[in-house]
Amino acid sequence: MTRRRGIAELLLFFAASGLGIYAFGRGLAGYFGEGGADPLWLPVAFAALWVLAKQMGRIQDRWPRRKQARRRATAGPRRQA
Repeated sequence: MTRRRGIAELLLFFAASGLGIYAFGRGLAGYFGEGGADPLWLPVAFAALWVLAKQMGRIQDRWPRRKQARRRATAGPRRQA
């Protein structure tokens, strides 16, 4: 991943997080005592949540994994009972 793409994805993450928080607040405001709930914000909130889930799924796919041989070498010998 290039530095420019990483920065763009970070900005997308912050934008989607902020928009999702704001949209959930506006969409669910009527349930928590504030008078003017706007349920049209709920689809916006779920779209932001979907963008965040897609980003997290891509990051998990690229997470570095240990090789099996390396893991066995560091675990030490097993004792037989």
